[in-house]
Amino acid sequence: GDIAHDKNSEDDFRWYMETNEKTDIEYWFEITGNHDMKDYDNYLKFIKKPPYYSVAKGNLLILFMSDENRRPPTYISDEAFRWWKRMVIKNQDKIIITVTHGYPENSGLFLASMVKSRTILDSHRFEDVMRKYRVDLWLSGHTHIPSIFGFNECRKKEFNNTTFINISRIRRDMGFNPESRIIILKHNSNLLTVKNRDHHTGKYIKRREVQIELPVPFIQDSRKPELLLPKKD
Repeated sequence: GDIAHDKNSEDDFRWYMETNEKTDIEYWFEITGNHDMKDYDNYLKFIKKPPYYSVAKGNLLILFMSDENRRPPTYISDEAFRWWKRMVIKNQDKIIITVTHGYPENSGLFLASMVKSRTILDSHRFEDVMRKYRVDLWLSGHTHIPSIFGFNECRKKEFNNTTFINISRIRRDMGFNPESRIIILKHNSNLLTVKNRDHHTGKYIKRREVQIELPVPFIQDSRKPELLLPKKD
């Protein structure tokens, strides 16, 4: 999220799409942050994705949910929550990753318990589900806090060992370098590795690397990632 920051951001979205085409990355999947919602018409025009959807690849399932409001905290509709809950419950045999803009209040991430504007509104909905059902990894952003501050990765036992990670941000903010998280899965392996890359130095930050022991091995297949649109309630 937060591809653009202001109203009338058509040029920013166009630059984003044109830049994507120059890379060797074949598939891009986005969600809106609260800033993108300031120009939601152009987001839809260029990105062309619904507020929530899933992507499947082999036995990996990624659940994407946008911020549906212009102002913090992150607002996820009850409709989106019910879809997420159904997907989590019926896909417990798969590796499940959730992607949102803000993060759950009790994720243990930086500022989560202190600054409500950084979190998902009514986080308890999601937390109640995770106490009963497994979600392997939860990725979020919103704070733009660099990894040097720490508390950007947390594994919560009470949520079936879900690992929460704050991705940070892709642009330079507050004088800090842009960063990304790189997720590595290998065929027939139970190990998921999350690397942290500093894009200014072009190097990985080894101390920020996270490894997650999965309950099932990742099973690769030859099919391209499948974008699955949600069925309405």
